[in-house]
Amino acid sequence: MLKTIPEGQQNRAEELVAFVAHARDRNMEYETIRHMLLSSGWKDKEIANVFAAHELEVPIPAARRKGGAREAFFHLTAFTCMYVAAVSLIIMLFNLVNLSISDPLDSDWETDWSRSSVRSAVSTLVVFFPLCVVFNWLVRRETRRGAIMSGGTVERWLTYLTLFVVVMTVLAEASTLIYLLLEGEMTARVLIKGCILFAVVGSAFAYLWIGTYQWSAKTKSAVQAG
Repeated sequence: MLKTIPEGQQNRAEELVAFVAHARDRNMEYETIRHMLLSSGWKDKEIANVFAAHELEVPIPAARRKGGAREAFFHLTAFTCMYVAAVSLIIMLFNLVNLSISDPLDSDWETDWSRSSVRSAVSTLVVFFPLCVVFNWLVRRETRRGAIMSGGTVERWLTYLTLFVVVMTVLAEASTLIYLLLEGEMTARVLIKGCILFAVVGSAFAYLWIGTYQWSAKTKSAVQAG
């Protein structure tokens, strides 16, 4: 018990332990002792630790850690890189379709814009996709080391927020593709773009959804083991 007390507080901790032992020797109830210590300025956590050390052979288990700033940095960077990489990939493939399946109604400006968009998307992918891979690897490494908790608060919030964004993106883009089809866009273009959209976004959704099942499985195993 005393080894868990920060250095510089040993005397104070020893006084607390001695007082609780003395009070118990006088058959004083724990609730009465607690009220006396609280009125003297002791904290509930300190009192509970001493009570546990006095009666139990097993120390109080540590509570589940909440996500800290370091964990938030790793996850937020990994998710942001994934967002940017996925959007850039879709933009690149959409414009490659526009360039590959030419429409007689396309102006020179639209063709130049498609080429420029492809170059911009490729340059973005070159930067963000490797970062996405690196930070996801870092998250897995830190999780194995125990520095980051799998399925922690930060990861859960970002995952479900991303799933929501993915669903909304699919609905919005599907509506846009239908609008383009009604406006006279070439059917082949619209169909290929639809396949690209559902392939990229669907892969991201499946990857994230599988992660939620892994958290549930680990939580269930931990409960059964307990």
